[in-house]
Amino acid sequence: MLQSGARLDEHVYTAGIRAYCEARNLDGAKGLLARMHHEGVKVSVVPYNVLIYGLCRNHRIQEAVEVKNSMVARGIKADEVTYRTLVYGFCRAEELEMALRMTYDMARLGFVPSEANCSFMLDGLRKRGKVQEAFSLACQLGELGMVPNIFAYNALLDNLCKSGMFCEADRLFSEMVDRGLEPNEVTYPILIHSLSKRGMMEDALDMFDRMRDKGVRVTVYPYNSLINGCCKQDDLDRAMGFLSEMTDIGVTPNAASYCPLIAGFCRKGDLSSAMAIHQEMAEKGVAWNTYTFTALINGLCKDKKMDEASRLFNKMINSNLVPNEATYNVMIEGYCLVGNIRKAFQLYDQMVGRGLTPDNYTYRPLLSGLCLTSGASKAKEFVADLENNCPLNKFSLTTLMHGLCREGRLTEAYHVWNEMAMQGVNLDLVSFTIIVYTALKQHDTQKSCVLLREMTERSVRLDTVFHTCMIDVHSKEGNMVQALNCWDNMIADGCFPNTVTYTVLVNNLCKSGHLSSAEVLCKEMLSSQFLPNNYTYNCFLDCFTTEGKLEKAKDLYFAMLRGSLANIVTVNTLIKGLCKVGQIQEAIDLISKCTENGLFPDCISYSTVIHELCKKGDTNKAFELWNEMLYKGLKPDIVAYNILIRWCNVNGELEKGLGIYNDMIKKGVQPNWRTYRALFLGTSLMTSKRDTILLNT
Repeated sequence: MLQSGARLDEHVYTAGIRAYCEARNLDGAKGLLARMHHEGVKVSVVPYNVLIYGLCRNHRIQEAVEVKNSMVARGIKADEVTYRTLVYGFCRAEELEMALRMTYDMARLGFVPSEANCSFMLDGLRKRGKVQEAFSLACQLGELGMVPNIFAYNALLDNLCKSGMFCEADRLFSEMVDRGLEPNEVTYPILIHSLSKRGMMEDALDMFDRMRDKGVRVTVYPYNSLINGCCKQDDLDRAMGFLSEMTDIGVTPNAASYCPLIAGFCRKGDLSSAMAIHQEMAEKGVAWNTYTFTALINGLCKDKKMDEASRLFNKMINSNLVPNEATYNVMIEGYCLVGNIRKAFQLYDQMVGRGLTPDNYTYRPLLSGLCLTSGASKAKEFVADLENNCPLNKFSLTTLMHGLCREGRLTEAYHVWNEMAMQGVNLDLVSFTIIVYTALKQHDTQKSCVLLREMTERSVRLDTVFHTCMIDVHSKEGNMVQALNCWDNMIADGCFPNTVTYTVLVNNLCKSGHLSSAEVLCKEMLSSQFLPNNYTYNCFLDCFTTEGKLEKAKDLYFAMLRGSLANIVTVNTLIKGLCKVGQIQEAIDLISKCTENGLFPDCISYSTVIHELCKKGDTNKAFELWNEMLYKGLKPDIVAYNILIRWCNVNGELEKGLGIYNDMIKKGVQPNWRTYRALFLGTSLMTSKRDTILLNT
């Protein structure tokens, strides 16, 4: 064409530039554009756009911008295609900020970005955690009439819900519908999940009905969200209804469908239903997973059924499922609850050995268990070993402080308190309640005043629990005037006494000999909205048995039975009273008969009677009851073991005492100083008789 003298126009040059770009000869394309200008060919925006696209496609975005700038400098106005192409280039180069800037430039000029570019930018902002920016961009694009694709909208909708931006999520959903973009089987479950998670079950159900009315295919995910939401509200019947409905319409449940139900039944204490759900999974071919096992193990641990929890834990491992941190944490907490701290630490070591990372959910129960079984000193040693590994949070440190306070070690508790403040740990009402209560109990008036002033300075809002603790500590000291002042302060602070507050005052009135005042307070409860409970009546029962008023105690016991208010504490209190006045056979009969009323004797029931029998020298009958207790599956605690070991040694039956001691060690019950004192007593008695003994531990 050049040799024939034909004049080349813009269309021919543009075709050449496009060909060069497709052959990736971008320098050749740039040369053709320069030749156009040199030859005086009238140039529009089209060849520039072709070259810009070629450069963007090959990641030479800065050169593309330079071409655009040179075009503008020559007086050629960039159009919508120019901007779309540059946005495309910045998106390909993952230069999101530049893509956004160019998009905003387009918006000011009234140009609309492409759907692909919009979707890419929304998704890019979302992935970088800039959810608010993504939402703002979506709104601006909507105003321009530009609708990103459904995938970008769904992803942004999900992030808005997860970020707690619910109003924005609702607006985005409405805009989708208004712009003609039909929500699909992903869109609706996102909103149903968000509503269910917030406890807005009626709204979630409305959205579910809307989804079905629109003919959108229903999958397992919205059902799982509804089941989970119902379970969180303890509406397990409704949750089970959704599970049945799923199977009826041919939607196959998965492990996530069953897990909330197992956890829900465990939370209500209905372990048999939880086990039945667990078994149903196997029958329907739904594989158990770590979460379903952990939920069931947690229920068993909360119910202190550690043998069953341990069997399930081993079954989980045998099923080639790996326990996670949550599984170990619930097992550790379970063993701490039943006082088997040695087993808890074995699991802790196993957890670390598996490469899992303990956290404060692990440490808090271990610290609590150490404080209760081995003393706060052991807990402090454990904390010292952890200092470089994991910073303890307020829950773990408060547990340690509580352990020190329980032992009356107030100076050390203050030290922990100050450490918490220095570490910037948020000192909450629970922490203040523990330390103030202990300071008052130790008569440290100066420190309690300082702490109360600090609470005011920190604007810590007092609650009924705090005021109840103050009433308790003053009434225990017999300072009823100050206790009643605390009662008035509670009302003035806008807090109101509840059943616990009344019961605390009733208990201390009974113990201080003000029985008539306690009865007046109980009558006041009966006329209020806070009715006395079994704890309240047990206070009176304890008072009657302590004062030897057995007939009154029995009358109250039978009245509590009729009102379904008696519990095992009620039984044990009456057993203690009967033993105190020497009516041991009647106490034994009470152990046998209480099961008829749905009350099952525990270790304390048997230990109380065994102690009295041993005091009378009737160790044979004591051992009969001991064996009966073991036969019923009751596990003796350290107190029960110490009682039997001591009296065996006192009565000269050292071999029996050693047998009990060895059984205690095998069962994982940790001896304490009372255990060893009882054993030393037996040894000294044997020595005085010129016998010797070798103690094997």
